[in-house]
Amino acid sequence: MKLFLLTLSLFIYLIVSGQTDKTRILTEFRHTQEIVESGKFRIDIHIATPLNGMNIAVDSAWIAIDGEKACGYLPYYSSGYSFPRLGAKGINFDNMPFNKSLKIKGRNDKKSLKYSFGIVGKNDIYRIQMDIQYDGRCYIYITSNNHSPISYVGDIIKSDRSD
Repeated sequence: MKLFLLTLSLFIYLIVSGQTDKTRILTEFRHTQEIVESGKFRIDIHIATPLNGMNIAVDSAWIAIDGEKACGYLPYYSSGYSFPRLGAKGINFDNMPFNKSLKIKGRNDKKSLKYSFGIVGKNDIYRIQMDIQYDGRCYIYITSNNHSPISYVGDIIKSDRSD
């Protein structure tokens, strides 16, 4: 009897803790979705992954969306290089995005946001695709007309700007 009660208690605990975890994930997803839908957010980039697949820690890399304008600086690494190939400029843009798209993918507690847009940079046209997870982790994929694809990993935060 004691074994049965112990097993039943453990089973109930696992069910309840699993539901609170799902509730937490859904709450975090709604918060992240509100940030993205507000159109005013920033993504701080921590990792760059060039085409050769080697992860490179980066700092001072970011993308900011402020209403109808997008700007950002991302270092660019080509295959075979472990330093920014385009010099200190990297991928640099400050313009109005075009072909913006926001979709929700997945079901239940496995949802993510797919946010994409095109933008004209100083020397190239970039297609930026973001896979934004429930907790604000962003996987960013960039393709361009003149350079190899590259991906980044960062975190989304709500923009403090109010203008």
